[in-house]
Amino acid sequence: MQYAQTTERFRALADLLWQSRLPSEPDALCALGLTHALELTGAACGCVRVTGAAGPLSIISSVNCDPDYLQQFAQLAPGVAWADAVLREGRVHYLSSDAATDATLRLNRRFLHGSVLLIPLLSPGGAQGLITLRYSRDTPPDEELSEWLRTLGMLLGGSIVNSRLYAMVDAHARTDVLTGLGSRRHFEELLRRELARARRAGSAVSLIMLDVDGLKEINDTWGHVTGDRVLQAVGEVLQETRASDVAARFGGDEFVLLLPETPVQEAEVVVRRIRQRCEHINAEQRFPFPLRLSIGVRQMTHLDSDLVSEADAAMYADKRRRAARQPQTQDLTGFTHDVEELDEELETRHHERGNGK
Repeated sequence: MQYAQTTERFRALADLLWQSRLPSEPDALCALGLTHALELTGAACGCVRVTGAAGPLSIISSVNCDPDYLQQFAQLAPGVAWADAVLREGRVHYLSSDAATDATLRLNRRFLHGSVLLIPLLSPGGAQGLITLRYSRDTPPDEELSEWLRTLGMLLGGSIVNSRLYAMVDAHARTDVLTGLGSRRHFEELLRRELARARRAGSAVSLIMLDVDGLKEINDTWGHVTGDRVLQAVGEVLQETRASDVAARFGGDEFVLLLPETPVQEAEVVVRRIRQRCEHINAEQRFPFPLRLSIGVRQMTHLDSDLVSEADAAMYADKRRRAARQPQTQDLTGFTHDVEELDEELETRHHERGNGK
């Protein structure tokens, strides 16, 4: 019997170790660990609490705990003696029923006369949380069980840290640090998803592409710090768009704004708002030069539309049209571009890319 229990416990740890290497949520992994702990130690109920950098211990998983308990003690602020001791000392704590009388340990009122085991979730950076197991009677753990629980806590603690690091790196990869907008990678992932959804549902989707006029000259004349401030200003403008829209920095001085379920006529209204917001920035004289944007907008018109290339072509058509205008002014109304002109521009852009320009 003892051999069978030991074998099952090792299998459970191996299972958790495998799961921890997958891109799973730490909550799901801790729930699985708690299930193993209950099954293989004979505990009647239990919960897992995880702590932030300096925040409260929050329950992320529980089994057989009273709903009232989960509501009242969903979080434990720093200062609870038994919790602080477990996190500080980093070892498995055993409390007999006589010692486990604190209200924060009464997971289920049916088992108030049982002992409690407290297992820290350890990592090289410190304790990340703890598991609380309550038994139906006083059940002191033997050395083998204590060691298994400690190993379980170390595995879960390390997995929590790894998951947080992965989430942090992933968030950085999805965010442009300078502007706070989405990164190109993040945009391209959402674009593929949104286009596939729009094709299935037959719904409209539009794309706005923008770039800053004369950014190279701004950098050469006023310095790259000023150029960065210009890009940040554009980021501010795009963050003020609708909650359903996806704004991202596409690269260099180029930006994109994806508008799900939006026909081109509505997208042009968004473009007017962007231009008007730029005019407000110019009226405030935030820069010693006017902030001007070239903007192209296109709607997906058929299943194999290359929406990015089409919006890019529209943007460059807008840039050339405005550059030829004397004096150069901001056009707040005319955004329905001539289709033949856009097709010609698109063909030119494809030719230039094909020749490596």
